Amino acid sequence: MSDPHPDLLELYNACRDSDPYSVEEFAAFFYGRLGQWLETGQPAPGFVEAFDSLFSGIQDAKLSSRNLLDLGIVQTAEAVNSFRSEDAPERVTRFYLAEARMPFFAAIDLNAFRGIKEHQFQEIDFQIFEIVGGDFPHEAARNFLIRNPWADIWIVLRYLDGLGVDELDQELIEQLLITREAKHERLILLAYMYIGHRAMLDYMINSETVAWPSDLTDPMARELATFLDRVIRDEDLAAGWSEFLPERARDHGTFALLALFEIMQASLTPGWISLIEASVGNLWSIPYNPPHPAPDHIGDAAMTLQPCAEFAGSIIGLMNEEDQARLLSTSLVLSNFFDKLTAYVSEAYYSLLYPLANAPEFVPEFQLWLSRTPPKGLDETLLERLESAAQAADHTVALENGLWILKPLEDGEN
Repeated sequence: MSDPHPDLLELYNACRDSDPYSVEEFAAFFYGRLGQWLETGQPAPGFVEAFDSLFSGIQDAKLSSRNLLDLGIVQTAEAVNSFRSEDAPERVTRFYLAEARMPFFAAIDLNAFRGIKEHQFQEIDFQIFEIVGGDFPHEAARNFLIRNPWADIWIVLRYLDGLGVDELDQELIEQLLITREAKHERLILLAYMYIGHRAMLDYMINSETVAWPSDLTDPMARELATFLDRVIRDEDLAAGWSEFLPERARDHGTFALLALFEIMQASLTPGWISLIEASVGNLWSIPYNPPHPAPDHIGDAAMTLQPCAEFAGSIIGLMNEEDQARLLSTSLVLSNFFDKLTAYVSEAYYSLLYPLANAPEFVPEFQLWLSRTPPKGLDETLLERLESAAQAADHTVALENGLWILKPLEDGEN
């Protein structure tokens, strides 16, 4: 192209109108520029600015998860954000660049894409094949999942769910259980097996040849399955579920229930409300120090996770407004959040903060909690959390007449 930066928004809109020449031109432009960035370590002059203009121009138009170009745009945005971040190492940017190229490659030459994916599989390829359909490179995909234990667990489950009964083999499940580096994700796999493949789960629990990981032994798996049998009925959770938690695996049982709720997409009944409320206050902490850090993981490999609290935040964030309002008005979720404000690790804190801060109930509950907070002697961590929580709700914290209060941010303040 003679113009190094064509009008990308105009070209994108032409793609939306199903112009095949525009689709090929748009995809080829991004495939080439992203490849150049990977090769040189720097974006071409003006590329990031051109992408920003495109991305801001299509913000009002919802990007589709079923469109190759949109998928590539979303991944390119991740690469640009990583490139700009002071905390993100170069490998994170390179990961997103390599992922972002693939949807554009598939849009340019689908047959060539299929041929390469028989041998070189990437995480984003699961989503691409969901879009394009056709023959799926199962062997390459399975090898990828086993060799890359950082792969998104929900992508893993979508892949497993798409397999026929005859295609889902026990050896694959065993390998996934053993290789998952985030221990709590093994409980998600167990919950998936409990719902969709109970006979295979029972066989694995009772078999002497299955190599269960040391942190999820077959006796623990048996206890968890028995616990789930007691408290789950027709996708509903018994109100007294906590009374039946296995003594040696109370946190594991709580997390497994959260996984079931998400996998089943269950209706929000009193039992599930009770579970989410308890999970917000659950500070179960586990070390996460994988020998092979995920390529999209920012920061040091070693970290501490709080699986129940973080998962609860993710679930709340995905709720519709009606369910979220019912949850917050009939539970102690907000009270538990403020009571544990300084006890959360960063990932759990922000996972909960962002969805909660958008709820209309957040500011009144925050103000009530502040009214009981002493005016002096607060440690720095609490002060920082108070301010960040207030800012998330477009407020600031102020001390007036010996009382902490919330004040709305003025226009232009951030």
